[in-house]
This record gives sequence, structure tokens and C-alpha cells, in this order.
Amino acid sequence: MRTPGNPAISAALLTIACAVVIAPIAGAAPDYRSDQMDDLAESGARMVTDYLIGIGVSAASLPEMIFIPSGAGVDSQCIDVTGDNNQDDRAWNYCPTDNHVYIGQNTLWDSYRQYGSTGPLSGLAHEYGHYLQSVMGVPKPNTASDTIGNENQADCISGAFLGYLRDRAEGSPAQDLGSVEQYLTATASVEAPGRDHGTAAERIESFELGYAGALPACSRFYPATPLTA
Repeated sequence: MRTPGNPAISAALLTIACAVVIAPIAGAAPDYRSDQMDDLAESGARMVTDYLIGIGVSAASLPEMIFIPSGAGVDSQCIDVTGDNNQDDRAWNYCPTDNHVYIGQNTLWDSYRQYGSTGPLSGLAHEYGHYLQSVMGVPKPNTASDTIGNENQADCISGAFLGYLRDRAEGSPAQDLGSVEQYLTATASVEAPGRDHGTAAERIESFELGYAGALPACSRFYPATPLTA
């Protein structure tokens, strides 16, 4: 992990596909404080990258996780729909051009307070899922409809990762799944023309596919481009 700086901006700019917006809510006293979100992000990134290395991904190719503190910002090599390439404390996305996962403190804190650590951990795994799609050559989406399948597969990859933790007895399955389902519901798209993310039902179904069937099950979305050899 590194803190924000001012990296050079590549001429090749891509649209950031994922953005998570979670309203702050009051909740029980957390195990982490808001000023410890960098520790939570770093721990989660380490767990996900250990999983990816375990399935054969080259450690040298792994993305760098960029944690953005509250009030800070950093330029990236991806742009959003408004043409802005700045990542701020609300960031939550993977940029394939610079191979960075951007996690903003404020979004992580809001999510952690509402869903505990497992909800945002599944969301972090989702972003690393987009990295895995990139290195495995999964077709890039060209339309909003294409993007739905791409996003649902990333949820499936997240489920495969949580299933991996379950098999290693590193979580409480019932509690974990409840937290993840709430998180997916809160960050899902509503059924409407032009939507580019899965509905709550689609996202949960995709997650459970990976959770039950591990990573090979996630190749169902793009059979011609399997995620595992």
C-alpha cells in the first residue's frame, strides 16, 4: 500500500466502472476506529492477494492498493463519467490502466460501520475480481448490458474468495453471508433501462455461485474465457 502522491497521467484513460456510495449510519461500537481504516484496507488487501497467489496468479502482476485518507485525493489513469481522473476519500474501484485498486477512507468507514468487516471485504474482493478478469482476458464490456455480466462475475469471484476463507475456518459463515447480502443489496442497481450493475437478487445469486462452487463456477459468465487453467 502507498499513500496518495501525484503520479503521471497516461494518455490512455479508461472509465471507472465501479463506485460505491453508502450513507453513514449509526451503529454499535466498532472494533476499528475511523482513523484505522488504512489497517482494515491493508489487512483485507493482503488476504485477497494471498488468495490470488494461491490460485496461481503471479505476485508481480498484482495491483497495488491505494488507500485515500479522508479529505485527500490522488490522480489516477482512469476517468469517471464526468471526465474526472481524481480519486478521493469516496473512491472504491479498480483501474486497469494503472493497475491500482483505489479505496477511500470515508466509503470504507461508512461500509464498515453498517456491515462490519465482511461486507466491505467482499467489496474489496470484487475490485480484485476486476483485476483477475483483466489478466485472464475476459472481454471488456462495451455496453451497459455487457457491464452487468462483468460486474456479476466480479461478485462471483468475491464469493469464491469468501468460500476460500470459509474452508480455512477464518469466518462465521452465517454471519458473513448475512453481512455480504446486506452489502450487496445496498450497492446494487435498481431494475431500470440502462442500468450497468446487477440488481440485489442478481448480485447475491452471483456471489452465492462462487461461494458454493469456487472460482471455476465463475467461468459460467464467459465460458470462452475461463478464469482458471
